[in-house]
Amino acid sequence: MNASGVFLKGQGIDSGLFSKALISSIWEPVPKMHLMLDGTNWKFGTQNINCLVLAVRVGKIAFPLF
Repeated sequence: MNASGVFLKGQGIDSGLFSKALISSIWEPVPKMHLMLDGTNWKFGTQNINCLVLAVRVGKIAFPLF
């Protein structure tokens, strides 16, 4: 394992704080945002494929969060 792997081992990332920092670094001050949740289900043969996406929309741009 390289040095960076050891340094970050066991460290968690606060996804809320990371998302806020990402948005803040792009737009200052933070504009009005909309959270969007979208789910879909496809059937492929006998297998069900489920997809659930949480995104934030700022103006006309959307960023997937999860």
